[in-house]
Amino acid sequence: MPGKFPTLAATLVLAGLAAGPSAAASTPAGIGGNWVFHVDWGQLKYDMLCHLADDGGKLTGVCQGFSGSLINAHGAYDAAMLRLNYSTTFMQYDIEVHYQGSRGSGGGVEGSIDAAGTPGIFDGTAPLTMSDNTLMWVLHSQLPGVKPYDLFCALAQDDAKKLSGRCATAGGPVMKPEGSLAGAQVTFSYTTEVSGMPVGSHFTGTYNGDDEIEGTATSDIGGTATFKARRR
Repeated sequence: MPGKFPTLAATLVLAGLAAGPSAAASTPAGIGGNWVFHVDWGQLKYDMLCHLADDGGKLTGVCQGFSGSLINAHGAYDAAMLRLNYSTTFMQYDIEVHYQGSRGSGGGVEGSIDAAGTPGIFDGTAPLTMSDNTLMWVLHSQLPGVKPYDLFCALAQDDAKKLSGRCATAGGPVMKPEGSLAGAQVTFSYTTEVSGMPVGSHFTGTYNGDDEIEGTATSDIGGTATFKARRR
């Protein structure tokens, strides 16, 4: 029956409006959680949001970067270094991407990237830590006249049923959503810029207790989308 939304950090993939892995282990502060990496390939710069789970020095999770699709990532860390790897497709070529960075005293990291011999650099802020359970959802959204694209969100629920976290479109920027949970009703909003002006996007859905959310999404610039989400 519809009812209690699980205590979670919910990872969302949306297609449509402006703007994961399965249950994860506990994520200690400083390593596990939601990382924002600033990626610099010279002429190409973007932000990448990753949700990483820590399992005794091994990292697994998902990232939303320049490609627009979710990328399965894995890596490892020690007291001095963080390493992260994933496979992706760029200009129809399958490539392996490797990140290696030094960990700073403030919990952040900075270092180098290699993608099929192409060098880059990156840095990341200390991660936003989340609750122990993570769920991933795929949301299919329809908004007339707007080309669909993906949005990756990680939302954490606190004891007061408040939701907060991070959202990122392909290549950035990274937004800071806030919302609430009331019974089976899930709502959250974030603000981004369109043509230099702040624009809010708002999501309201009903969790049916069977790994699905259905609802509507609206934007300050007009338009209403319907979406249906299912747990993946």
